[in-house]
Amino acid sequence: MSRTIRAIIKKPHEFKSVQMRVGGAGFELLSYGDNEADLSPADATVVGFDSGRAAFYRIMVPPVREDQMPNLVRMQAETLLPLPLEQMELAWRRGIEVEGGKTEVTLAAGRSIQLERFFQDVQDCAPSKIILDGEAIIKSWQVFFGGGLEYAVVIYLGETSSHVCLAHNGSLSHAVTLELGRDDLVQASSNRTNLQRFSHDLQHALQLFDIQPEKQVPLYLLCPDLQSYQDITKYLSEMDLNVQAALPNRDQLTCSSTFSAELFYAYLAPLGLALLGLDAETRELKLFQRILPEKNPQPIGLSLPSLKVSAILAAVMVFVFGGVFSWYTYVGDKNSQDTTYVINDSEIDLRDITREQNIKKAIAQDRIDLLTLIEKISGCAPRGVELDKFIYQKGRQVTVEGQTSRQEMIYSFTGNLKLQPVFKQIIIQNQNPETRGNRINFTVKFDYTEAPQ
Repeated sequence: MSRTIRAIIKKPHEFKSVQMRVGGAGFELLSYGDNEADLSPADATVVGFDSGRAAFYRIMVPPVREDQMPNLVRMQAETLLPLPLEQMELAWRRGIEVEGGKTEVTLAAGRSIQLERFFQDVQDCAPSKIILDGEAIIKSWQVFFGGGLEYAVVIYLGETSSHVCLAHNGSLSHAVTLELGRDDLVQASSNRTNLQRFSHDLQHALQLFDIQPEKQVPLYLLCPDLQSYQDITKYLSEMDLNVQAALPNRDQLTCSSTFSAELFYAYLAPLGLALLGLDAETRELKLFQRILPEKNPQPIGLSLPSLKVSAILAAVMVFVFGGVFSWYTYVGDKNSQDTTYVINDSEIDLRDITREQNIKKAIAQDRIDLLTLIEKISGCAPRGVELDKFIYQKGRQVTVEGQTSRQEMIYSFTGNLKLQPVFKQIIIQNQNPETRGNRINFTVKFDYTEAPQ
């Protein structure tokens, strides 16, 4: 018998579940409901977590071995996140390789305390996986709405809120939750204010996605039918938003006749979760990997072949302004023209969010490229030299500590450093290295100037 998956969306004022298995023309819907007491047994349970409560970043990682990728991603994450790593949960997904051999990586982060509280709320459902609901929306878009691998924005109107998801290569790359939903917009022909508000919020979401109008990224509004959503698509098009209505094809879903088009649309998120649970090749962002008790994630080490990055991270001082950019949910009076968002439990005006996004970009341009610096130093170390510690603070000299078995290897290392035009004033600070057994400890200091872009 085919494996059955139970998928659940559980929020303070909403509960939806479906039970599915592979069968029929593709997938078979066994049951659905909105009552937690009516859950049927299943082989596995997948629960959705609001993507709007996670922070998303897209980073570039230089060419490295596969086993080095987690170390470098974690290093970049520490320079981006507003809280120490021990207070955050991280998940990342490797993307495509771009020009120069670098790899695009999608990074998602959430506050550990918030994710742990969510798990406590849903642990009675015995989840085997907790997946971002934005991933479920993208999966449903692909299976039921003909979505592909293109760079696109997918919009789904929930009952009281909306999901705006950035899809890249068929996977979730970014997500935002807006408060206005079907109840506010589908019957909004008599309430133009809600349409204006939704258009305004959507435009700012695209700014947070770093999507400019000239990029012409398609926007797909998932609709159960054209008639009830035509006012929305028409208005958004008038606001110069390239919105296209996407209609479902339910041929792959075998279900009872009582599961109407309206119910299908209302259950789109749990349906997507079930699809992810049935897909053995799913590469979802595992934000709850450490928190789920039945999971035993591989520890992420912090070591490079010739450089112990744990010491680096302890010593490097990186100053980052601002809070969690793109980590927000719209709140406030729907009849008001003032737009307010919640970021890390504090209210910030939408203009401040945009301003902080610009600050973030400026800081990123000015921030030292630690990965490039580490690669250059590590590349200068000849075989037989182990680099143990790296200390860097912008505006001061770089300090590198290491060990070797032969003193001439130290001079070989400093000689290689001198061949790099970005390293100046190279000094072996420890002129009389202490010998421990057959190992010689040494310290080298030098100035570092980034190469012009």
